[in-house]
This record gives sequence, structure tokens and C-alpha cells, in this order.
Amino acid sequence: MDDIVWFRYSFDDMQSHSAAFPPYLQVWLNWMTGLQFASFVVLMFNRHNRLLQVVAAAAFANYLMGYPIAATFGPVRLLALGHILFWAPALIFVLHQRNEITWRSVVGVYLALWLVTTSISVPIDAVELFRYLVLGETAFIYPRVL
Repeated sequence: MDDIVWFRYSFDDMQSHSAAFPPYLQVWLNWMTGLQFASFVVLMFNRHNRLLQVVAAAAFANYLMGYPIAATFGPVRLLALGHILFWAPALIFVLHQRNEITWRSVVGVYLALWLVTTSISVPIDAVELFRYLVLGETAFIYPRVL
């Protein structure tokens, strides 16, 4: 850890790396980011909903972990760590409590979208984290665009 330069990548650096991502990946990442942000908006109007509290807490914890990782290491597969540590348990919890969801409501529609998206993302993230930690694939996911 002595050779790690903490917070060496700025927001602009990350944006230039993101510009190199293929369009399908940019759409997917923007969708997930928007969906996670929406958890806070939906929670503001349904603040006593336990499932939304769990989803929003997982999103917030992921942001708290993801920003230092991205700012220090850049766009690497290690970013999947927050998804595995926070989204996977939230996914399991919400799936176990799915009988509490009123599906024909704003909260129900939001949680349905979140469940589908997170159910797709978490297995991908598990593979990405395996590739980073076990296989040693620590390079940037895509090269930087200048």
C-alpha cells in the first residue's frame, strides 16, 4: 500500500475514461446510476418503507466505497467490490421480503426495476471482482480518451 497514490484521478479523468466505454456500457452504467439515485428520491416520499431504506443505504454505501476506489485506482474491476458488499445483501433482503411489496405502486415499480437491474448486475460484478482479485486483471477496463 506504500506505492498507492490516493485520489490521483479527478472527476474529469474519470469522465475521459468513461468516454472510451462502448455505448452499450455507457447506457448500462447511466441506467444503474440513475436507478440508484432514484432510490433516494423515492425514499424521500416513502421514508418509512423498510425496503427502500435498505436499497438507499446500499446505494449510499456503494458510493462511499466506490468514489475512493475510482479516484485512486481509476476505472478498474475493483469497483465491483461495493456492488458485492452492499447490493448483493440488499438484493437478497428485498427478494426475501418481496411479499411485502405492493407491485402496483410507485415503490413497487421502482423495486421491480431495481430487482431486475441488480439481479443482472451482481453476477457480472462477481465475475469482475474475481478477475481483479484472483486473476490479477488490474488494468483499466478501457483506455483513456484524450
